[in-house]
Amino acid sequence: MEVVQNMSNTIKGFFVKTMSAIKKKFQNLWQNTKEVIEKKKKSIKKSLINFVTKLLQAETESKNKTVLFSETQHDTENNMQGPQLIAFHGYKVELHTLMTSDGYLLTVHRLSLTGHIQTESKVVILHHGMLGSSDDFILLGKSRSLPYMLSEAGYDVWLANARGNKYSKMHSAKPADAPDFWDFSFHEIGLYDLSALINYVLQIRDKVEICLIGYSMGATSALALLSTDSIYNEILKSVILIAPLVFMRQVKGPLKQFAGLTNNEDELIDILDPYEIAPFKRLSRELVDRFCPGDAELCENPLLFLTNGGQEFSDENIKELVLNHVPAGGSTKTILHYIQLIKSARFQMYDHGPQSNLKNYGTITPPLYNLRNVTTPVYLLRLKYIILDAQIKRYNKSIGQIFPSY
Repeated sequence: MEVVQNMSNTIKGFFVKTMSAIKKKFQNLWQNTKEVIEKKKKSIKKSLINFVTKLLQAETESKNKTVLFSETQHDTENNMQGPQLIAFHGYKVELHTLMTSDGYLLTVHRLSLTGHIQTESKVVILHHGMLGSSDDFILLGKSRSLPYMLSEAGYDVWLANARGNKYSKMHSAKPADAPDFWDFSFHEIGLYDLSALINYVLQIRDKVEICLIGYSMGATSALALLSTDSIYNEILKSVILIAPLVFMRQVKGPLKQFAGLTNNEDELIDILDPYEIAPFKRLSRELVDRFCPGDAELCENPLLFLTNGGQEFSDENIKELVLNHVPAGGSTKTILHYIQLIKSARFQMYDHGPQSNLKNYGTITPPLYNLRNVTTPVYLLRLKYIILDAQIKRYNKSIGQIFPSY
């Protein structure tokens, strides 16, 4: 009996040792496999980003050569994309492609006067508005465009391009015609796109001071990021918000009228487009006559319709230039999110409906963006047509400090 017990213990010990050895080898194999997969993923990501950057750079250089044969400067500028415009205005431009944590490929433009950035130069990031692109900041030409003025003053200037516009219409896994490619609003642009750009700049320019200038949706996205992820309050030296669309109950113009067209989101989508913003072809005659008198074509341009039908244009050349570059692309969900802000009079995350809100947020109503979390210095620039004194007062009350406004 004792012999049998000893044999049993020996077999059991051998079995335990064998299984332990197999387990250890399997764990080592799995760890090595994981490392290989991770290296492969990083290699593919890097190759993809390099490929896109080189492709865009080659396209830029090619177009820079062809524009020399245009008959007039005005015709030339109308046919150029942003990088060509920057070069045409006498500045150096770099195209950088970066990937967000949720897989969107963004192409941003970096400009300088000489092509050599001084190590002590401070960084300025400019973020465009709704349906816009980096082009928006340079359409006024060499003598009046903000990026050139900043570059002349010695700043390292970066022009953002949000997901879904013509420079950032790619994803690592989703085609641009897939519905879920367009499932984003200013929330994702702030939390993913803007943060990715800031992180990227810090990789290029370690320990540099960064100022962020956001216009319209760019300002909204900045506040969404700063109120949600506190680390960027420490990173950004200052933030300048130009006409931020946040508390919108008293907003003026067509956007307010548009919000009142219907209480049914499906009807709104029928006027807009289910996913990507397309030209407005189904606006009522009343709206066209009110906001685009004498030029119905302006109302077909989504951005111009939502910003007073382009009635502020006093220069026909600028008007034509804008029509050739705007809109640059964007999601229907972004406009729906703004309409939600107008109707609710709250600065809150996207309302998916009670059940989906509970799944996404843990509450049946969408959370508010807590502006008291914004601690970096913030400066407001108002456009009277969009931002009213009442809105400024509400900013100040919500944030718990006084915004310097101009």
